[in-house]
Amino acid sequence: MSARSMASAALALLLAGTFAGAASAEPAKGQADLRLTISYGQGEYPPGADLAATVTVENVGTAAAEGLKFDLRANYEVSPEEYEKAKDVKRLEPGQRHTAVVVGRQRNTNEVTATFFGRVDVDGAVDPTPADNEFTAKAAIGNSLGAVNGTVYVDADRDGKVDAGEGKAGIEFTSTGGSPVVSLKAVTDGDGRFSFRNVPAGTHRLRFGGAGGFVVKPGSSVFTVESGKETLLELGAVRPVSEALTAKLDFEKDGYGKSDQVGLAVTLTNRGTEALTGVVAVCRSEADHLLPGTGPGWAPLAPGGPGVRVGAGETEVVRVTDVVPDGAYDSGAVAARCAFGDNGEFTDGYAEASDRADVVGATGDVKGDIRHGDQPLVGVGLVALHPRTRALLGRTTSGADGAWSIKGLPAGDVNVVALGPWKDAGSGGIDHVVPIRRGADNVLALSVVPGPVVADPEADPELGATIAFTADTFAPDADATLKITLTNRSDAPMTVVARCVDGGDLRNDTDAWGALKLDGPGVDLAADGTKTVDVTTAIPQAARDRGEVVVRCSFGAKVGTAFVTAEATAKVAVAPTTTTTTPPTTTTTSTQNDGDENENLAYTGASVIGISLLGVLVLALGLGAVLLGRRRRKSD
Repeated sequence: MSARSMASAALALLLAGTFAGAASAEPAKGQADLRLTISYGQGEYPPGADLAATVTVENVGTAAAEGLKFDLRANYEVSPEEYEKAKDVKRLEPGQRHTAVVVGRQRNTNEVTATFFGRVDVDGAVDPTPADNEFTAKAAIGNSLGAVNGTVYVDADRDGKVDAGEGKAGIEFTSTGGSPVVSLKAVTDGDGRFSFRNVPAGTHRLRFGGAGGFVVKPGSSVFTVESGKETLLELGAVRPVSEALTAKLDFEKDGYGKSDQVGLAVTLTNRGTEALTGVVAVCRSEADHLLPGTGPGWAPLAPGGPGVRVGAGETEVVRVTDVVPDGAYDSGAVAARCAFGDNGEFTDGYAEASDRADVVGATGDVKGDIRHGDQPLVGVGLVALHPRTRALLGRTTSGADGAWSIKGLPAGDVNVVALGPWKDAGSGGIDHVVPIRRGADNVLALSVVPGPVVADPEADPELGATIAFTADTFAPDADATLKITLTNRSDAPMTVVARCVDGGDLRNDTDAWGALKLDGPGVDLAADGTKTVDVTTAIPQAARDRGEVVVRCSFGAKVGTAFVTAEATAKVAVAPTTTTTTPPTTTTTSTQNDGDENENLAYTGASVIGISLLGVLVLALGLGAVLLGRRRRKSD
C-alpha cells in the first residue's frame, strides 16, 4: 500500500472513531415545566351562591415534577379542606395533569367580583417558563334588585290583616340586609305605608322606632327580597312585650367555685290579659364573666326553640343550668344579663333581668399612688373593704412617693378607702371601687382632698343597731312589718345607711324602706341620738314556702368604714292546701299571682288527696329543708 493510501486509511479510521464516539455519548437530561390554569364554571353567580373554581396544574416538561408547592388565595370564604383538594398532588410525570374544583362562599356581601389567585412551583427548582406558573381568575357576583312596598298597621279587630283605618302613621321603618348590604329607612305616611325601589335581593332584618314605642309583631322581623320581584309586606305593630311580661333571675347559691355547675331560677310573670307563647331568653355575652345563655342547660329558653308559654295572669319558673366560665373565676363574679320576650332573637321591647353571684378562690393584687393635687401623700393608711358587707380585706400604708399596694385580695370588686381626713377629689366620697382580676395589673390612682376624718374600721363601733319583727308569726298573705332602732354613740351627728342584700330574705331595694333604701339618703342621727324606722314590705315567695322569713342588714355611717350587723327571724304560717291536678315537672312550675301554694305541692309530685295531716306537715318541712340554703335575691 502506498504511503498516500495508508494516510487516507488512517484518516478514515480516525474520523470514524470520532463520529462513533459522538454518536454513543449520553443525551442531555429533560426538565419539568409546570403550567397552572384556573376557571369558573360560569361568568356570573347570584348572591350567596357557591363559587366553584376549577384549578388545573399540568407538567408540560420532559421530566417528572416532584415536591409541588402551592399558593392559593380567594377573596371569599374557602375552607382549608377545599384548598387541599387542589394541593393534593406530590408528583406529576411529563404530560400528566391534576384537576380539582374548589368551592367557596361570599364572605363580604358587598363584594361584586369573585377572585381566585394561584401559583405553583417545584421545591428547589427553577421553572423554564415561570410566567405560566400563576393564574388569576375572576367571576361576577350578581347585584340583583327588587322592590318593597308595605303597610304597618295596628290590628284593632284582630283578624290578622290590614283593614281600613288600621294603618299606623309615623312608624320609623328601618332594615338591614341584602347583597350588597344596605340600610333602608322610611317613616310611614298617614295610612301606614312605605315603599322602596332598587333594593338588593336577599334577607333583610327590620325594626320599628318612633310612634309611641310600638315593636314588630313576633315572627315578622325578617323579610326576603327576590330579584326582579316586588315584595309586599303587611307588618303588624304591637305593644312591647315588656308591658305585660316581667322577668327575674336568681342564682341558686351566693357563691361558686371554679368550673362549678350553676343553677338559676328564671321567674316569668305575665301581667297581661292574653297568654304569651314562645318566650325565650337572649343573654349578653360581651364580657367573659357573663353566662351566654346558649348551652344545653338553657334549652327551654333557647331563641331557636319553642320557648315557654306563660298564661294570662300566671307565673312560670324555669330552672336553667350552666357552668362557671373561666373568666368568671378570674374576675371573682359570675353574672347573667338577659332579655326575655316572644320574638326569637329580636329583642326590641323585651323584659330584662340580671343577677350575679360570687366566684371564690382567685386572688389578685392592687397597686397605685395617693396624691393631694401634685403632691404625693406619705404615711396614709389605706384599707380594702368588701363592697357590700364592709368586711376588712387588707390594709397598707403609702410610701415616700405616695405609692402603695395590697396583695392577696379576693377577685371581684373591692373598695379602697384612705383613712384620715381625706375624701375623693372628684366624687367627694370615701369609697374608690377597683375590680380585682386574677393575673391582671390592677391599678388605682387616688386623688384626694381634705375631708371628714375616716376612722379605722377596727376601731370600736360608734353605732348601735337592732332589728325586730312586730310579730312572731305572719299570716300566709301578710306583709312583713319590722322596727329598726339606730343609736349614735358618738359626740357628733351621723347619717346612717343600710345594706340588706346578703344572706336574708328581705332586701332594702324598694321604697318601703324609706330613707334606709339601698343607695338612699340615709337616716340622720344627732349626737347620742336614737331613731326607730318602721318598715312594711312583702315577704318573698321562697320565704313563704320555707315558713320562715329572715332579715339581715349591715348599718354604718354614710361617711365611714365601720359597719355593724343586725338580724331577726319570724315564722310564716303555711297557707291552707287544696287538691290540684297539675302534673309534676322538673323544668317549670306555674303559680298564680295571688301566691296560691297549691302548685308548689303539685311540683313535689305528691297529691294532696290521701295525705294525712302528718304527711302534709312532713312534706312542708321537707320543702323547707330543701330551700333553706337557697339565696333569695341579690343585686347585679
